[in-house]
Amino acid sequence: MLKIVIATFFIWISLLSCKKEVATANLLTTNYCEVKIPLEKDETITFWVDIDMEYENTPLIVYSFKFFEGDNFLFEGGLDPFNAIPKKDYKIEKLNNKTNISFKGKLEGNFNAKKDGIYIIKINLIKNNSPEFKLHRTLLTFIKE
Repeated sequence: MLKIVIATFFIWISLLSCKKEVATANLLTTNYCEVKIPLEKDETITFWVDIDMEYENTPLIVYSFKFFEGDNFLFEGGLDPFNAIPKKDYKIEKLNNKTNISFKGKLEGNFNAKKDGIYIIKINLIKNNSPEFKLHRTLLTFIKE
């Protein structure tokens, strides 16, 4: 029995050690951020969001990404934080036509390095600027797997 417990412990440690936070972007005070991440061929980056907002009508909010390998543009795309899965620390409160919501979660998609190099990810936060929409926290974390 003890051998099973020890083996399980080492399996969990090895699985968790495969993931490493490599960058964080705070888009609360500015709608633009750029991160540089050195990657080896076939390494993968996943994107995690930590968001807290208040609104009357569900806001339009998207993280727009542009990916570069050095100066070479690779592609671009957008991710909606409402589609984050799984949602952790999910809290929602509705009061007087206002919704307060906060959660952490993995955004859809990932980025795979095709070769060794320095990869640049440019992020823009695109959102509607209606007066009833308040963004209290918006952090993006980049995890190397």
